[in-house]
Amino acid sequence: VAPPQRLEMATREELDHLFSPSKWSKRLPADVIVIQHEKIVREATEAAQRDVRCKLNVEFEQPRGQTLDIYYPEKHEGHEDVFIFIHGGYWQAFGKEHAGFLAVPFTRSGVVVVALGYDLAPKVSMTAIVEQCRKGCAHVMTTFPRSRVFVGGHSAGAHLAACMLDTDWFQYGMKTPASFAGAVLLSGIYDLVPIQKTYVNDPIQLTE
Repeated sequence: VAPPQRLEMATREELDHLFSPSKWSKRLPADVIVIQHEKIVREATEAAQRDVRCKLNVEFEQPRGQTLDIYYPEKHEGHEDVFIFIHGGYWQAFGKEHAGFLAVPFTRSGVVVVALGYDLAPKVSMTAIVEQCRKGCAHVMTTFPRSRVFVGGHSAGAHLAACMLDTDWFQYGMKTPASFAGAVLLSGIYDLVPIQKTYVNDPIQLTE
């Protein structure tokens, strides 16, 4: 499918192709690369959970039971930098069990890694997903009050991380002004209008 000259004039088929990252891989067929990606990040996360001191399934929202995983460096004194990673998957796939692959290199450098979990569409709306991520980040800030906290994400996770930068943390129980020390946004999706006309929106049901 050739890219349209103007996005607003694209057909549904063209938009579906444009917004399917797997279709743009030159290494593997689309149906294979998604399976490979899931396998690689899941197995890397499992390895991190074996090799790195961690606390899994830490609840941060009651009574819904939203959870996050925390990976600690070998020497943890409570003031180390913290990196919150939000996974991608077009807000409808994957989970924190695919988001701990960063833990081994980061903890070796003395950084605490937090893999944030959130419910997926169509079970919940985009508004609910953003809200869950904000509550998770507030929990981390409260848990590590002496640390610099960074946030990052990949793809849809980068969009969610960007949303975290536009947050009034006083609304989430913070007693003092809070902000992130930095953000790492990888291959993010920030303009959601074109997505409304693609297969991605079928379970999310975004509106203008």
